[in-house]
Amino acid sequence: MYDPLSGMPEFIELREELKTKGRPVSVLGCMSSQKIELVSGLMRDYGWLLYICRDERALTPVFNDFKNFEPNTYIYPAKDLLFYSSDIRGGYLTNERMEALKHLLEDEKGVLITTADGLMDKISDREALKGQSIRLYESMIIDPAELSKLLSAMSYNRVPEVEIRGEYSVRGGIVDIFPVTEDEPYRIEFFDKEVDTIRSFDIESQRSHDRKEAIEIYAASEKAGKKEVSLLDYFDEDDLIALDEPVRVRERASSVELEFSESVARRLEKGLEADEDMAE
Repeated sequence: MYDPLSGMPEFIELREELKTKGRPVSVLGCMSSQKIELVSGLMRDYGWLLYICRDERALTPVFNDFKNFEPNTYIYPAKDLLFYSSDIRGGYLTNERMEALKHLLEDEKGVLITTADGLMDKISDREALKGQSIRLYESMIIDPAELSKLLSAMSYNRVPEVEIRGEYSVRGGIVDIFPVTEDEPYRIEFFDKEVDTIRSFDIESQRSHDRKEAIEIYAASEKAGKKEVSLLDYFDEDDLIALDEPVRVRERASSVELEFSESVARRLEKGLEADEDMAE
């Protein structure tokens, strides 16, 4: 495959500077599409790429551009720090984040795209997140009733029939699960307490198709463990971090922090006023 960047002296110099000097490097004068091509070219020397966008509106266009260079590309959307619990998109955003974290744990290379406020979330560390998952495999001995309890503890909703991510159903010796990190659900058929077969299936037709020897089920919610970390803690020296328009990224982070602080102050003030009224 022809790579026009590999022979450019500027690109070779940039690549060497990143590898040898171990400090931030600024690149100026690139158009949007050129940024993605440039960073994709640099990725060959690293494992994962963390690409930090200036704001949420840039996530999807950047995602689409990166998919042309790296199929293993994911978006890690930020929580709404003020209204997350009442945000109707909360479940969808959780699915996206859990899918991204799963691939960070399991894959050696890829692209993760987020914003400054996405880095402000407190999440479980790698070990705790892995501990919140369960691995199911053929010939595994587990009671369907026990599996049901585990799934409920992992915040999966039990329903009569699985339709969306984060749901599971139990019908006799069959357990259907739609993992939050997958694009299709799985059907686990039991022979007494032994997992007989695991197959993916179609929601509409309910027909099973691809057989799996094993699957990993991740929790359906982001339960922070005893050790809370930032998304940055999932990356190390073998990974590359790129900031698109660093000044605007910093402005976004400062804006979100200020907005959150002011909201907390208002809520505390209202709480104090309410306590005073009750005392009177």
